Amino acid sequence: MPYRWRLIAGVLGVGLLTWLVLGFVHSRINSGWQSELQSIADGARAAKLKNPSAYSISLSLVMGEILPRPRWTRAEVDQLTELIQKATALPDAGRLDNPTPISETDAGILSAGRFALTAISTRFSADAPIDPDARAALLIILENALRSGTPRIRHTAVASVADSGLAEASGPLRAALEAAQDDPDPQVASNAKRQLEAVDKNRRRAGR
Repeated sequence: MPYRWRLIAGVLGVGLLTWLVLGFVHSRINSGWQSELQSIADGARAAKLKNPSAYSISLSLVMGEILPRPRWTRAEVDQLTELIQKATALPDAGRLDNPTPISETDAGILSAGRFALTAISTRFSADAPIDPDARAALLIILENALRSGTPRIRHTAVASVADSGLAEASGPLRAALEAAQDDPDPQVASNAKRQLEAVDKNRRRAGR
């Protein structure tokens, strides 16, 4: 299951999530990127209605409002960059092994940054319209996130790059994802290994 659906599952519940995933698959087969992203946006908004927490509010903002816009420009890049920068400013709260519960405020900030990365990945995988200069900036954002000082952001970036389809070919993102296998955080490193194996398996299956 792509990482974006696992994030939504945390607040939506398995039953409603399954219904939305089936709708997503149907839309992808029949209607292209607009219905695909709208299905995800519907799930994000449903999560907020079901449980209006800091997590679901961040989910609704990024995946429900920003993700399905008709075309991404520098405006979306700037908005997503701000969310990611705020999240990376919380290195302690963003530890994967943090023994101390983080505040509701910090949870919302971290979630928004993680969802921003997931939205970028989803936009690329759906081949939805992105202005050329915005596309170039988004690639840099993903690469920089793999080297973030916040482990939870790196962990999300690994899955986001893998899900985007951008790591199938050689290039800076593929190299950064391979380097993440040696990440100092063992959870990030193991995730990178697992995601690369999945990327290569999908590529072989598709004959690429």
